[in-house]
Amino acid sequence: SLPLLFDGVLPKLLEKLGADNFELHIIGRNETLPDIYAHWRNHPSVFFRGPITPLGPELINADVVLVTVPGRTGRRMRIVHSLSYGCCIIAHINNRFGLPELMHGESILFGKNSEELTLLIVKALRDPILRDKISHAARKIFEKSYTSKIRMPEIIEHIHQANLKATTT
Repeated sequence: SLPLLFDGVLPKLLEKLGADNFELHIIGRNETLPDIYAHWRNHPSVFFRGPITPLGPELINADVVLVTVPGRTGRRMRIVHSLSYGCCIIAHINNRFGLPELMHGESILFGKNSEELTLLIVKALRDPILRDKISHAARKIFEKSYTSKIRMPEIIEHIHQANLKATTT
C-alpha cells in the first residue's frame, strides 16, 4: 500500500488539488517507514499521526477515509470500523473480495489504481452530496451486516486481537 499511496495517489493529489487544499493524515504505526518515503514526513499536507485511540473522532472528522491496501484479503477491519461511523470510504478495489456487501458508487468508492483512487478522492472532496450519499449507505451497511449477535462478537475479537498485536510489537 505504501507505493500506491506515496508514489501514486499523493503526487497526483498534489497535482490536482495543490498542497494547500488538502491534508492527508496517516494513522497507525509508521515508525518503520522506508527511507524512500521519508521526505513525506516534512511535507505540509501530510501528517503522520501514529496510533490513535480512540479512533472514532478521527473518522467522524475525516472528509474521506482512504484505504490503499491492494492485497486481496478477508474482511478489512479498518473498513468495517469506518462503516460504523458512516464514513465516505475510498478503497482499492481488491478490498471488495472481503466485503461483497459494499457496492461501488453506493456505499463505497473503489478504484483499481492510483489514477482512479485520486479521481475518486477529488470527486468526493468536491461533491458533498456524493460524500453524504456514500456515508449514509455505509452506515446502513454496518447496521444491516455488522450489528447482529452473530457478527459483533467476531468483530470485537478481531479488534481485540489487533490491539493485542499492536501493544506487543
